Amino acid sequence: MSTELNVLRPQKEVPTSLGRIEVHEMAWPDALAFTGKLADFLPEFIQPDGKVVISGEKVARVISGSVELAEFLVRKSVDKEDGWFRSLRPTDGLSLLEAAVELNIHEELLGKAQGVLQRVMARLGAAAPAGSS
Repeated sequence: MSTELNVLRPQKEVPTSLGRIEVHEMAWPDALAFTGKLADFLPEFIQPDGKVVISGEKVARVISGSVELAEFLVRKSVDKEDGWFRSLRPTDGLSLLEAAVELNIHEELLGKAQGVLQRVMARLGAAAPAGSS
């Protein structure tokens, strides 16, 4: 049974000053919420021609520049209580963030997120480049 869970929800143990912490892929509702939070940074992903391009590099830049986004990603990847995060050393937090990014930010997810954002923009009429109406 645990083998099935590992396949369905990849995980990784990260050594920290508080012991080994299991980091896992976010559950579907959390991934959707993360994508919604990422959408708050939509201007970062829109090219001058109006196309949405979500790349690993751009997502990494957005995550590293947003404490809220980075914290959400780690929290949903480790299933720990809020107070627990305040006891982390900075290096531990960064190690957990690195593992959370590795497990949750991948080409398949980025492609799906990009497709959803493009469809939403097209439905709202926002995907057309400026001056093309």
